[in-house]
Amino acid sequence: MVTEWPIRPDAPDPDPLGTVYFDAADSVFAQSEHLSAPVVFRPNREIEDYRQRIEAASGHPVTSTVVVPLLGARTEGVRGLVHLGDRPWSDKETNALMVVATMLTQVQARIEAQESLRLAALHDPDGPSQQARHHHRARRSTAPTLG
Repeated sequence: MVTEWPIRPDAPDPDPLGTVYFDAADSVFAQSEHLSAPVVFRPNREIEDYRQRIEAASGHPVTSTVVVPLLGARTEGVRGLVHLGDRPWSDKETNALMVVATMLTQVQARIEAQESLRLAALHDPDGPSQQARHHHRARRSTAPTLG
């Protein structure tokens, strides 16, 4: 799942935020690869490379961001909020974002589990779908013929 809202109508091409590879990432995006706890990024010299990327992509020189991981077996992604300008993020805001991230991760895990069960049932020679096919074939072969 990759998206941003609101969509930047004047995003440059190529977009510095379009695809960010971890091996060439700035200090903020690099942290997201293995993020395991919420983190807040506010303007400072330590994330100047990130600030420059954001400004190049959006024209906004100052942002404040809170990011939480989407945790499954590993960090599956991140969910974040960006404020144009500087501001602190409260524990209440961060916790609410964590709740949303947890729900998204649980939904994704449930979808994957359901798909796995469906595939197992379709490929199990003794599974319900195969038994139904055998039953249907048996009924057809023993049905009386009109003639």
